[in-house]
Amino acid sequence: MFSPFRPDDSDHNPDDVHVFEIRGVTGFITLIVGAILAVACVTIVPAAVVMVFWNAFVFETFQGPEIQLHQGFLIWTLIVLLIKLFADPQIHFEFKQLSDLPGDLPGDSRRDGKK
Repeated sequence: MFSPFRPDDSDHNPDDVHVFEIRGVTGFITLIVGAILAVACVTIVPAAVVMVFWNAFVFETFQGPEIQLHQGFLIWTLIVLLIKLFADPQIHFEFKQLSDLPGDLPGDSRRDGKK
C-alpha cells in the first residue's frame, strides 16, 4: 500500500525532508510571489468581497453610498477586529475605584503633601 507519509524506501531518513528550499534567484522570486499572493488572499480578496456585498445590498437596495476597494478593506478590518475582540478577547481594561487613588479620602496625608 502506498502512502505519501510512509515511503516504502528504507534508505529514506525522515530528517532529510525539505518542504521548501530557496535555491538561487528563481527560489527567491518564488518566495516573493508567494508572499504577495498570501497577502492578497488575506486582505484584498476579502475586501473585494465586502465591497461587492456592500454595493449589492446597501447601494442597490437602499440607495446608500457606493464604496471603493479601500473602504471595503476598512470594513473588512473592522469585521476582523470585532471577531477577534468578541471571539478571543485578550485586551482587558482595568478601572481603579476612586477609593484606590491617592488623595481621595478627606484627611489623607498624601493629599496634603505630607508623608
